[in-house]
Amino acid sequence: MAHVVTCFVRERGEVLLTRRSDAVGTYTGRWAGVSGYVEGDPDDAEADARRELREETGLTDDRLDLVRAGEPLAVDDEAGSFTVHPFLFESDTREVTPNEELAAVEWIDPTAIRDREAVPRLWETWRRVGPTVDDVESDRTHGSAWISARALEALRDAAAEADADDWDSVAATARDLRAARPGMAAIANRIDRVVAESIRAADGAAPDPDAVVDRAIDALDAALAADEEAAATAVSRLRDADATAVATLSRSGTVREAIDRLAPSRLLVAESRPEREGVDVAERAVDATDAAVTLTRRRRSRRRWTDTTPTRCSSAPTPCFRTGAS
Repeated sequence: MAHVVTCFVRERGEVLLTRRSDAVGTYTGRWAGVSGYVEGDPDDAEADARRELREETGLTDDRLDLVRAGEPLAVDDEAGSFTVHPFLFESDTREVTPNEELAAVEWIDPTAIRDREAVPRLWETWRRVGPTVDDVESDRTHGSAWISARALEALRDAAAEADADDWDSVAATARDLRAARPGMAAIANRIDRVVAESIRAADGAAPDPDAVVDRAIDALDAALAADEEAAATAVSRLRDADATAVATLSRSGTVREAIDRLAPSRLLVAESRPEREGVDVAERAVDATDAAVTLTRRRRSRRRWTDTTPTRCSSAPTPCFRTGAS
């Protein structure tokens, strides 16, 4: 059985879909993710996934963040027997350079996969890497803007799979998402808005799951636009104040985008406890900006926080320092 990778690339809630050209040996003319054979160890299929992305789309590692490697699934039909290794990457660009294996590319909402003439089990492949209630509950590295967007995607996908008369399962998913992170108001607010609009549109009848899909897509677009506007507003106000230094303890994508746009000369990042999100913020800022980055770590001494001699971050490049000791 041949091993293949299928890569989904997401940007602003949409994924890159490709139509296979006459240059490929199987499923010519059908829609797929970015796919190709595993040439090395199937247990290290990520290397093949990144190679296929470079070769077929021109997307390089510096433009991509791996979100998840999904559980492999078996595909058996007249074209052969394959073990498909699904991957989801987040991209910071939609600029792609298709090679001869791709007849067309298109950025679409993932639920549109179900309406395309696609390679076998493509929707199921997506579901192996798409957001879930468990992802929303367990994510301890992203901020509320990111996680609430993933919650909308999880609700959207669950509604896409529901039967026309199965409002109960959609409502159950909405409740589970709200309960997953009770401390993040953005999740409850965005999920509640989608559900309330769907109920109002039903005018006393059971809401149509397809209406939830449409409203979740609209809500996701609005949420992403609002987050971008928040970053732009923060940058504008900091520039108006002639700010050249920024202090933060947030790993929020909105804060990260604001830092990238502002390009401060100095950046002070609190390590943050208990998840230590600040370490990632500082390391990324070293790579993405020219700022002099300081990462502070706390030490409790006589009930006060004190600093000690800075030590270089163990996994960070030269400009990143950690001050203090636990």
